[in-house]
Amino acid sequence: MDEKVPAVEPGAACALDEVVQNAGKRLQELIKNVDRFTASELVIDESLNKWGMPSSSEKAQFDYIVPWKKPRRGALSVEEYREA
Repeated sequence: MDEKVPAVEPGAACALDEVVQNAGKRLQELIKNVDRFTASELVIDESLNKWGMPSSSEKAQFDYIVPWKKPRRGALSVEEYREA
C-alpha cells in the first residue's frame, strides 16, 4: 500500500484548523451512520504436533454488538458486548 507515495506539490500546505474541523465533521457523520452495529467472529485455535501438523483444533464463534454514544458534547463512548 505504501510502496508508491503520490507526488506532492512543493510548498503545498494545509490549514491545520480546517483539517481538524473537517475531520471532526467526518467523525460526527460516522457516528450518525454507524451508531450501532453487529458483527460475528470465528476463532480457530489449532495445536500442532512435533512435526508441525495440526493435531487438534477448537472453534468458537462470538457475536458482537457495539453501540456508540455521545455522553456529552465533545466526548465519544464506544462499548463492545460479546456473546459466545
